[in-house]
Parts: sequence; C-alpha cells; structure tokens
Amino acid sequence: MQKTLKSKNVSVTVAGVVVITLALIIIFFTIFMPLLRENRILRERVELFLTAEYERMLLSDPLMESQSGITDRGVQVMLTGDEVRLLREKLAAVNEAGFANADNVDMIEGAWDTKWQIRTMAGEYESLYFTESGIYFYADGTGFCFEPKDLTAYDVFYTCMREMLLAK
Repeated sequence: MQKTLKSKNVSVTVAGVVVITLALIIIFFTIFMPLLRENRILRERVELFLTAEYERMLLSDPLMESQSGITDRGVQVMLTGDEVRLLREKLAAVNEAGFANADNVDMIEGAWDTKWQIRTMAGEYESLYFTESGIYFYADGTGFCFEPKDLTAYDVFYTCMREMLLAK
C-alpha cells in the first residue's frame, strides 16, 4: 500500500514538473523570443547605419513645415560625408548606452516621423525612424519601438538631425 502511494506521489511530481516546464517554454516562445528578435533587428540596423559603406543616406521628415503654407510640408536632405560622420558619431554615443524595448505601436497608416534611410554599396536599403523620445523601425504595420538608455546623448543626436533638416 505504501509502495503505490509513493509511486503516485512521484508520478504527480513528475507530471507537475513537466507541466511547469511546458508553461515556461510557451512563455519563452511567446514573450521573450519576439523581444530578442526585435532587439537583434535593431542592433543590425544601427550597426548598418554606423559602419556600412553607403551609396546614399537620406534624412527626411514628411510633416516638417518647409514653407509657410500647410501644403508646403516635408523636408528631405541628402546627407554629405561630413553630415554622415557627425550623425554616426552622435548615434554611436546613443548606441553605446543601449536601448530598452518600449511598447510597440500599430501604425497602419504608416510612419510619419523623422526618417534616416541608407542605401549601401551592396544594394541594401534600410530605414530607422526617430521621435523626440525614441527610435523605431517599421514592419508589417507595426512600429517596433525602443527608448534610449542615455536620454542626454539621444537628445543631442535628435537635435542634430532636426538642425540638419531645418538648414535645408
């Protein structure tokens, strides 16, 4: 009688461990894997902007007022070598401190913030979007958002971008 009670306790314990393990695996694949993927994509894009040999780099803001009228919106600047070096230095300072995941945003109507685009010599084309408080990339109707850990360095970087847009 005691032998069957012990084997039932062992069976219940093993079943409990299996259920908990499966639950942890499901949580990992539904919560942490997407975050890891988003972080990897951001790291790859930032690295591309920091180091890639480029054919063209473009900075734009579709809603910035370029003239006095409401129909005169949108500024686009093809960056020179010196401007690219300056933005790369500022972005490297922000990247050194890192980024934290923020809430992703459904952006069915598209992304309308400051955009930095690159076309590499290898033909790769990527974009990053910037707001006053964060950075994101846009894919499949979603903005995958990140907050910089060094807000001061990010503010310097963002101000530099805005000044380049205003100068043109």
